[in-house]
Formats: sequence, structure tokens, C-alpha cells
Amino acid sequence: MFNIRFIFIATIIVFLAACSTSTNKNSFSKIGELHISLPDTKQDIWSYAASIIEIENKEYLTYASKKDKEIGFINIKNNKKEYVIQLNEATNNYDFSFNSLKFYIHNLDSIFILPDEAKSIFLINKKGNLINEWTINKENYDYDFILSGFVLSSFSYFNNNIYVRFVPRINQFKNLELYHTIFPELILNTKTNAIRFGGGWPEKYKTENYYDSYPSAIILKDSIIYSFAASHYVYVFNKDSLIIKSAARSNYINHFEIFPIDSVGNISFTMKYLNITSKYGNIYYDKYRNQYYRIAFHSTKYENEDKKTVKGSLDQPWSIICLDANFKKLKEIAFNPIEYAYGPIFITKEGVLIPKRSNKTEKSAQREWFFDVVIL
Repeated sequence: MFNIRFIFIATIIVFLAACSTSTNKNSFSKIGELHISLPDTKQDIWSYAASIIEIENKEYLTYASKKDKEIGFINIKNNKKEYVIQLNEATNNYDFSFNSLKFYIHNLDSIFILPDEAKSIFLINKKGNLINEWTINKENYDYDFILSGFVLSSFSYFNNNIYVRFVPRINQFKNLELYHTIFPELILNTKTNAIRFGGGWPEKYKTENYYDSYPSAIILKDSIIYSFAASHYVYVFNKDSLIIKSAARSNYINHFEIFPIDSVGNISFTMKYLNITSKYGNIYYDKYRNQYYRIAFHSTKYENEDKKTVKGSLDQPWSIICLDANFKKLKEIAFNPIEYAYGPIFITKEGVLIPKRSNKTEKSAQREWFFDVVIL
């Protein structure tokens, strides 16, 4: 009788402890691990997609190879390249010697190619054939500009419209108000070639510099969703109309440091500012769980405890703010930067891929990641 009672009580204790762990609202559940590597060296890769693509119930990480002039499809389950799409026709029409290449796969017969800091967009199909090309005429504007293929920049397609980050060639530090009055998104109608602009900036950006030229943006159908570095809010625009401004504040961010104008061009000061000041980073949409995830970086000391070294870009403490479909905050999960990197983060059917820190992978000639698959 004693042994049965003891086993029963011990079982109850273990069950309650498990329930306590699983119901911690500021925790996550690890459900697996994945290893993904790109076959070329870092120098041979133009870019990789910001999201996972699904083909016949298989999930792929896609990348553009500068060496092979192709888009490769890596099966995330077995880390094998299973498809390629040639880029010869698109790259023959543009000199990519000095520009990287960003791409957006709407489907296998509608793949959009964007040369970084250019004024052209190309459309190819799964055979690599060039289907269409659009060039934005700079003579239509009062200033020169570029279309940005930077990693944080928007590039998407919905309902015959291409959304791309529009960057005026204006010194934003000397012309804060003018720069942040210009709409940041160019919207090109692929049927009519009509152009209009969308998105917007926080009002304080017109007078205060936060070194945030490229806010994280999601194009979700015809909505543009922004996470600005120096705003506690998430902004949702429909074209140029602000339709939602929702608080998505981190528990770890109390204020934002203004970047002094007289320090522009000072590389050491800029690196210190970017690596230790509190700010918001990327925002992601999880279509499988209908949630948003917003990265928050916490302020920290620049000098490490050894008094000899300083923090690098991956050493800053960070967290993920989980938001529901209406941008209501659900919880915030802090991650140890010694164990986890803040990117790249990918959304899959099983869960969210969070990269683990590793001196081996960070120093590797290839781009490779070891992910924990988690439920946030």
C-alpha cells in the first residue's frame, strides 16, 4: 500500500511540474532540430529568401547563387538541393557585378528578380525564361532614387501589384523631414504599369534620427506592416493610408537613444550604437498559427566582463514579442544571445526555426545554420 501511494504522489508531482512548465506564458516549447546549409561559399551567394516556400507538401529554403546563376531549392528536412531555376536570361539583361540580387517567388511560374540599388524588376518562369521587365523612369521624379534589394526591405506581389522599397537619393541625416515625408513603398501595377506609393513613417522620424532607414516590413495581401526600430507600435498601411497603429511594446525597452547627427560617418560610434542600444527589429507573420512575432533588442553594456573585448552584433540580449492576429500582445520570450541568434528566423508548418549560436558556423565559409524548431 505504501509503495502504491508513494508512486501515485510522485506521479502527481511530476504531472504538476510539467503543467507548470508548459503553461509558463513567457516560455517556448522545443519540438525538434534542423540543419540547413547552402552549397556555395558566402561570397558565391547573392541572397536567400526571407521565408520558406512549400511545393507538393515539402518545404524549401531558396537562395540565389552568384556562381551558378540559379535559384536553388534546399529541402529543409534532408538539407538537399532538389530543384534549380536558371537565371541566365534575367542576369543577361543586367550587370550584377556590383549589385546583389533579391528575389520573390510568388509561384514557380512567377518569380520576380530585383537587382539591389537599381530601377528595374524582372519576371521569370520556372524554366528561367524572361517573361517581363519593368524599369522605373527617374525623369518622373524630382530626385534620383533606387529600388532596394536590402535584406530587410519589402519585395512582394499581390493582386497584380509589386511592392518594393523605394529609397530617394537624399541625405536623410541632413534632410530628415523631407526624407521621411516621402512614402517608402513603390507599388507597381503589372497590368497597367501605373505606379503609386504606400506606407509611411512615424512622425518623430521627421525631427529625430534613429539610424533606421530600412524598417522591417511585411506585405500581407494588400497591407504593409512595419516594425520601426524606435517605435513601440506596429503600423499597418493600406497603400498610403494608416489603418492600424497598435502597441507592441517590449518589457525590456524603456527609451530610444537618438543617433547624433555629428556622429554620422563615425564607424566605431555607429557600430557601438547599433550593438548596444535598445530597438525593435524584424517582424514576422506565422500563417500556420495566425500570429506575429516582433524582435526586440535590449540595451546592454558595450564592454564585456573581461574588460578587454566588446560586444558584437550577435551578442545583444533580445526577445520575441508574440502578437495575435489583431496585434494584441500575448507574451514576450527572452532568448540568451550566447545560445541563440536573432536571425535568420523562418516559419514552418511544424514551428518556428530559431538559429543556435555556434563559433563553427559563424566562421564557416558556407552559410549554414543549426535550428531549434520551437512553438512560441
